Amino acid sequence: MSPVEAMEKYVPEIQERLRKAGFPEIREGQIHHQFVVGGKTVAEDRATQWSFVNKANTTSIQLNLDAITVHTTEYTRFEDLEETIKLAITTLHEIVAPSQVHRYGLRYVNVIPIAPGSGFDQWVHPSLLGYPNLPNAQRIGSFSETVMVTESSSRLVARCVTMHSGIPLPADLLPCSLKLAFDIPMNNPFVILDNDHSQVGTEDFDPTIALETLARLHDLLELTFQTSVTPNALETWK
Repeated sequence: MSPVEAMEKYVPEIQERLRKAGFPEIREGQIHHQFVVGGKTVAEDRATQWSFVNKANTTSIQLNLDAITVHTTEYTRFEDLEETIKLAITTLHEIVAPSQVHRYGLRYVNVIPIAPGSGFDQWVHPSLLGYPNLPNAQRIGSFSETVMVTESSSRLVARCVTMHSGIPLPADLLPCSLKLAFDIPMNNPFVILDNDHSQVGTEDFDPTIALETLARLHDLLELTFQTSVTPNALETWK
C-alpha cells in the first residue's frame, strides 16, 4: 500500500482494537531491507514493524509503514484465515484509511514430512523432484521453481524443495517467532511446497475488493497444491 509515515500514531488504537479481538500481545521490531544490483548491495534501510499476536502464539497481524500481513502457523481451512484477514484489513481501513494498494499476495508454505520407508515421489508429483538418482550418485536434495502468468497483472510462483534433514522453512521466513508444529531442525526427510500468488497494480484501497481479490488468488493456489501432491497423499490426509 502507499506508505503512511504517521503510522506510529495509529498503533495504540489499532492495538486496542486487535487486543479485544483476540490478539493481546504486541511486539515491536526492526525489519531490514537490502537492495541488490549485479550481486552488490547498493542500498539498505530499516523500518519499524509492529506484530499483534494471538494467545496461542500461532497467528500474528504484522504492520509496517506500507504493508499489513497476516502470518499463521496454524492453518486448517481458508475460511478461518479469511476471517483474520478481514479483521486486519477492516481495522486498517477504519483507523488508518490508506489511500492506495499496490500489491495483494497470498503465500502458502507446506511442510510435508516423509514417512519412514516411503520416498518423495509417493507424496509429491515426480516432475517437481529434479534430476533422478544416478548409479554412483545419491540425490540428497532438490529445488524447482515454476513461474506462471495467471492474469494480466498476476503471477504465481510455485517452488518445491526436498531435503533429507535441515531447516524446513524458506530463509526469508527465518527467524520465526510463532509456534511451529514441527521441530527445527528436522532430522528426517521432508518436502517444502512454497506457493506464492500475487497481483500487482495500483488501485484505491477498498476492503471489499481486497477480500475478493485474495479469495480469487486462493482458488488457484488450492489447485496448485492439489496438482503438486499425489493422489496417495491426498487420500492419506483426508
